[in-house]
Amino acid sequence: MYDGQQELFTLLWKKNPEPMVITVGFQVSDGADLFQIHFPRMPIVPGACLLGLVLDQAEEWQSAKYRVVSVKRANFGFPVTPGTRLQLELRLEELSVNGQFNLFFRYSNASGQSSQGSLILAEHRLEAA
Repeated sequence: MYDGQQELFTLLWKKNPEPMVITVGFQVSDGADLFQIHFPRMPIVPGACLLGLVLDQAEEWQSAKYRVVSVKRANFGFPVTPGTRLQLELRLEELSVNGQFNLFFRYSNASGQSSQGSLILAEHRLEAA
């Protein structure tokens, strides 16, 4: 995860319409330091930061720590630029494999463009030494 993730996204609102679905509204910062390197002339949020936000929101929502087993699918359908308002919908499904979960995500902007995919997660457990 990007260390400056908290300066990159501002939470606007949160809705939890169903036990396994949550929708969250964010605004991308105009002045995040990240945009000085990614990319100065045409700043965009890296896909890794968007996936990091997905994981952060899932952990907060479920009060759990997860590790990403795999990125099942990630389709970034539009560039996310400074000042963009985003809606992020998360849906969590328990899999029958070793306590894993499929986390579906969908980002959308005011123009109706979307980015979506899914992550396979497992609960993060500390190993005994």
